[in-house]
Amino acid sequence: MPRGARSSALRVGGETRVMARRWARSGRAIEPGRAWAHAISITLLVFGVALRFHYLVCDVHTPDEDTYANFYARPLEVHGLRYLSELNRRYDAQPSMHEFPRPTRIGYLIPMVGFLSVSDAPDLTAAATLSTAASVATLLLIYGVGTMLDPWVAPIALLFAVVSPLDLAMSRRVWPDSLMGFCAMLLAWWLTRALAQPGRVRAGIAALAAGAYAVMVKETGLFLLGFATGALAIAAWRAGGSRGAIQWLAGGLAALILAAAATAFACGGIEPVRSAVAALRHGAPTNAYMREYQTGDLRYYGRGLALLQPVPIALGLVGATLALKPLSSLFTVLRGRAVTPALATLGWMSLTVGAAIAVLPQKNMRFLSPVYPALDLLAAAVIVGGLRQASARLPRAAGIALFVMLAIGLLAAGYLDQARFVRYFITGGIADLATPWFFKAAP
Repeated sequence: MPRGARSSALRVGGETRVMARRWARSGRAIEPGRAWAHAISITLLVFGVALRFHYLVCDVHTPDEDTYANFYARPLEVHGLRYLSELNRRYDAQPSMHEFPRPTRIGYLIPMVGFLSVSDAPDLTAAATLSTAASVATLLLIYGVGTMLDPWVAPIALLFAVVSPLDLAMSRRVWPDSLMGFCAMLLAWWLTRALAQPGRVRAGIAALAAGAYAVMVKETGLFLLGFATGALAIAAWRAGGSRGAIQWLAGGLAALILAAAATAFACGGIEPVRSAVAALRHGAPTNAYMREYQTGDLRYYGRGLALLQPVPIALGLVGATLALKPLSSLFTVLRGRAVTPALATLGWMSLTVGAAIAVLPQKNMRFLSPVYPALDLLAAAVIVGGLRQASARLPRAAGIALFVMLAIGLLAAGYLDQARFVRYFITGGIADLATPWFFKAAP
């Protein structure tokens, strides 16, 4: 780095740290200590685990769930993983099966076989436990990434995630979407560490590995792997030029080839993999349900998300937009150890991966599962940053009142989110996250 640029960067960094300390000093008077933040986070984690297992059993499952558990995973548990090639052959031979996901999602099916083999529960409940476990693991990663931003970002993000109607609905179903959310957060964890210290090659490789595994869980994992590869390549190019960027691009391509090769080997050839990717690109509806419930323009997601969980989605999108500007003034007050790389990872992942999934021909709110945890974290960062900046400009009494009102508002929002889940998915019995269902169910 040229001397002038280095001096400028040091000066900006120093000014940022001074500003952060100034905000921090002014905010301590109205903010409990870090120990409280961690205690609340752990309490929310325990509550989240209890809530997910409480609602695990479903009375009615969708045809896709029955296909995953009884037509794919149970035969694999009986005959062994070599039976995957036979499942794909039978899928090709029966046109009626083409309405359902193809049995190429080995990153989802193989762990499901493990859950079936150790559980005494009915097949669908045992298979759904994989989604529950993935959801719980995602909550742990939200806690970890949240503390990289700020100790108080973690509990607020966890509050959003723990009672999320979207996550609670997915965590009790035999869908790969909860596992996709876990893969996205695992990728965000490792990518943040890699960007915080560009020399951390192992962290970058771990991020690519998470993206490659996401490809084997569901075809939209291609977007996660592409995002991680691009982020690592850009960071390497900025740090040392084109050579490092080319190495990471090659690493991303190698990860993709390995994921495709493993899937092709397990499924009996490259043709099943090619067909699965083609279905992702074209997404031609093959039955009345897809045409009526899983197609539409971008309003499909806007209407559904505004109805189910409006607060964290709206604030998360604001946070994602602000995160694109390095050290946005709203975030200079955050006290985590990796604020800038975490914001960059979460912001760019939310917008790029979310946009790529949103424009696919087939639509369903569960398809966006990779970005929901990131939006929860960004929403929490906006709240913490906004509170600290506002309280620094207010008298102590007004700052305390603002803190109390915000706490009450967050609890109210969480209560309403939980009530929406019960209303639509428990009382109303809606079995999918397709937007039209919720407007047909609305009074």
